[in-house]
Amino acid sequence: MSNAIALLSEQHRDIIEAFALFEAVREDASAECRQSIVEDACDSLEMHDRIAEEIFYPALDAGGDSPRLIEEAGVKRRVARHLIEQLRSMDVDDARYDATFTVLGQYVRYHVEMESSRVFPEARRAAIDLDALGARMLKRLQELRLRRPRAEQPSRAEHAASATGGSAYAAAG
Repeated sequence: MSNAIALLSEQHRDIIEAFALFEAVREDASAECRQSIVEDACDSLEMHDRIAEEIFYPALDAGGDSPRLIEEAGVKRRVARHLIEQLRSMDVDDARYDATFTVLGQYVRYHVEMESSRVFPEARRAAIDLDALGARMLKRLQELRLRRPRAEQPSRAEHAASATGGSAYAAAG
C-alpha cells in the first residue's frame, strides 16, 4: 500500500519525466509523437488533479491548519487546467503548441516544488491517516484510468527511440 504523499510524489516523477522527454525529443520528433507525449502528460495531470482535489486536499483541510496553502494549491490547479484546455484545443502544428506545453511544464515543476516543500510537510503534521488516504486515492486513480479511453499508442520510450535513435529516453530519464 502506498501512502498519499508517496502516491502523489510518484505521479510527480512520472509527469516531470514526460516534460523532460518532450524537451529531449521535440526537435526531432514527429508531430504525432509530440502530441502523444503531450496527451499522455495532460491525462496524467488531470488524474493527479482529480485525486488531489477530490480526496487529498479535502482531507488536509479537515485535518490540518492551512487554509491559505490549500487555496493557493487550488488556484494553481485551475491555471494548469486552463493550459491543458488550451493544449487540447490546439493543433499540434500551431506555433504556440510546444511553447504552451513548455510553460505548463514550468508551472508543473513549480507546483511539484510547492507541494514537496510546503504541502507535504503540512500533511505529515496534520491529523491525517496518510496510509488510508493513499488507499482511497489509489482506488480512485484506478477508476479514472479504467474510464480513460485511449487508443493504442507507442510508449514514451518508443517515441524517444524513434525520434533520436534511442538516446533521448536515457537523456530524459
